[in-house]
Amino acid sequence: MGDPAMELAYPYNDISIEIEPDTILPGSWLVVSGMTDESVNGEILLFLQEPLITKYYYSSYIDSECYYKCPGKILFAGAASVNDGNFELSMFVPQHLAADSGFKIIGYAYADDNCYNASGALTDIPANRSVSSDVNDTTGPVIKFHFDMDDFQNGGVVCSHGGSLYVAIELFDEHGIDMGSTPGHGILLQLDDEFHQADVSQNLSYAIDDPTSAQTHYVFSDVLYGGHTICVQAWDNLGNPSQACIDIELEDCSANIYNILPYPNPFNDGVDITFSLAGTGATADVTLQIFSIGGRKIFSKSKTTSAQFDWIHWDGCAPNGESVARGVYIYVIQAALNAADGQKTKKTQRGKIVKR
Repeated sequence: MGDPAMELAYPYNDISIEIEPDTILPGSWLVVSGMTDESVNGEILLFLQEPLITKYYYSSYIDSECYYKCPGKILFAGAASVNDGNFELSMFVPQHLAADSGFKIIGYAYADDNCYNASGALTDIPANRSVSSDVNDTTGPVIKFHFDMDDFQNGGVVCSHGGSLYVAIELFDEHGIDMGSTPGHGILLQLDDEFHQADVSQNLSYAIDDPTSAQTHYVFSDVLYGGHTICVQAWDNLGNPSQACIDIELEDCSANIYNILPYPNPFNDGVDITFSLAGTGATADVTLQIFSIGGRKIFSKSKTTSAQFDWIHWDGCAPNGESVARGVYIYVIQAALNAADGQKTKKTQRGKIVKR
C-alpha cells in the first residue's frame, strides 16, 4: 500500500514543444523543437507516442465486461541537447501509422547539475496517412552485438552470472529503426530457437542528437553454459528488414580468468601469457610459472590485477639470466579470484610454449 500523503516526484517546471510540419506525415522527417521555462543547459528525452488503445475485458466468473484505455506504442525514443533552454531534434516517422489523430510528443528535461527538471507534452497531433513517402531507400539497418567487452569476436567467450545473459544491440539506419509500428516489424531477438524469443522494440533508445543510431538490450535468464547462437531481426522506418546472427560461448564468470593465451608462440626473445578477467569489481592474484619438459621450474612471477585484459611477460631466460635452449616448455597460470561480493575461487590452467 502506498502512502496517500506522499508527494509524487513530478517535475514542477514546464516545457513548451512545437513540431514542423504541424501534421505527422508517414515516411518523412518531423522536427521537434521547444524551450524550457528557464535558461538551462542539459538534455531532454523526447518520445513520439501512438494514441491511446482501447481494450476489452470480460469476466465469466461475474458475467461482467469493461473497456479500458492503455498507452499507445512508442514510435521514437531519443534525446537532444538543451542549450540556454532551447532544443531541437529531427525524427523519422514510420511509413505505417495506426491512426489519423491523437499522437503525442512527450518531453522530460534535466540540467547538467541535476538541480532542474521539467516536463511537457504536445497532444492530439493529427496524422495524414494518405501521404506516400517519396524517400528511395531499400537497405535495412546495420546491426551490431555488444556483450561484456567492446572487441568481442564471433565465437568468443561471454561471461555470465548465475546463467544470465545480457545482450546489447546497436542499430544504425539513416531513416531510423521501426519500434513496432506494425505487427511483425519490431526488433526480434532470438536465442538458439523460436522458443527463446523476445521483442525488444520498446527498449530502444537513440543516441543523443542522433536519430539514426540507437541501442536496445535484453537479459536472458537460466541460460545453460556452452555454445549458443543469437540472432536479431530489425526493420527500418521504411519497411526494409535486416538480420544478423552471432555465436557465443557462455561461461560462468562470477569471478573468472579466461582466454589464457601465450603470444607469440613459438617465441624467440620472450613471450606474454595474456588473460582476461571477468566479474565487475573482481580482482585476481595471478601467478605464472614456467617449467622445463622434465619438470624443473625455470621462472615464476606474480601480480595482482583488476584489469579486464592483462598479461605476464617471460623474457625466455633461466634464473641465471641466460636464454633457455630451444624446445617445449610448460606454463602454469594460477589465479586466486576475488569477486565483488566477497566470494573467492581459484583456477589453474596449463599449456605448452615453444622456444625456437
